[in-house]
Amino acid sequence: MEARVSKESATQDNNEGLDPTTMTVEDVVKHAAQVLWERQARDIKILYVEELVGYTDFLLIASARNERHVEALGNTLERQMREVGMRALSREGSKNMRWGVSDYADFIVHIFQIDEREVYDLEGLWHEAPEVDFVPQATR
Repeated sequence: MEARVSKESATQDNNEGLDPTTMTVEDVVKHAAQVLWERQARDIKILYVEELVGYTDFLLIASARNERHVEALGNTLERQMREVGMRALSREGSKNMRWGVSDYADFIVHIFQIDEREVYDLEGLWHEAPEVDFVPQATR
């Protein structure tokens, strides 16, 4: 499945080198993971859930240090994804920003504070889902 990205916006600033004509959904999810990594998110996991659920292809799960970090990661991700032509269908956060979620249809991003992530244990819930290899690139 090809991601919908605009050619003009894919060459801006931090998104140099992205080719919207060849990006798959997996490429876009890995780009989102890289954006989070560059902003100090850690323990990033990408799960392929298309065969297990009917509403998305991938789950991207990341950990943040505190409430402000959860919010900052969500804001940065939203801005960077817009630059490659992707807009979230929805974005939610817990009242105290211990967990934020952004729905990009083909993938869903969950950003948790560390202790909150352990409570919800999405990796355990989706233990049957294969993990997609993600190796962060050196910060540009």
